Amino acid sequence: MKDNLDTYKNISVASQRISNEFFELLDNEYSTKEEFGKPVNLRAPADFAQVLNIHVNHLNRVLKTSTQKTTTQLIAERILQKATYLLREKNWNIAEVAYFLGFKEATHFSNFFKKHMDTTPQAYRKCLNIVCYCLMDMVCL
Repeated sequence: MKDNLDTYKNISVASQRISNEFFELLDNEYSTKEEFGKPVNLRAPADFAQVLNIHVNHLNRVLKTSTQKTTTQLIAERILQKATYLLREKNWNIAEVAYFLGFKEATHFSNFFKKHMDTTPQAYRKCLNIVCYCLMDMVCL
């Protein structure tokens, strides 16, 4: 009985380590810090699994257990977080944002963004500009 308990504890510790390492990689890859500098290289769950030296199914199982989300969902959330940051803070065109986030084509990025945000990157940026101008008008009155 004690052996089973020890095995369970080791699995739990191992899962926690994998989860922590995944989130550290995710944070490094999709940082929104000003000095982020380099384009994204890790986009697919298999890319993260390879760096962590584990099978992609094992990574997915560990993350699903600890977060109730799949690896793909966690990566998509972080891509969207970084995309909205870039669209808000940088004066880059959509193709530059797409490339920086690891998309091969700007249309793939636009489709991804629209699927998750229910608006296009262009419309999102335009909406931000309208809100910004409205706030500036209210402050200036």
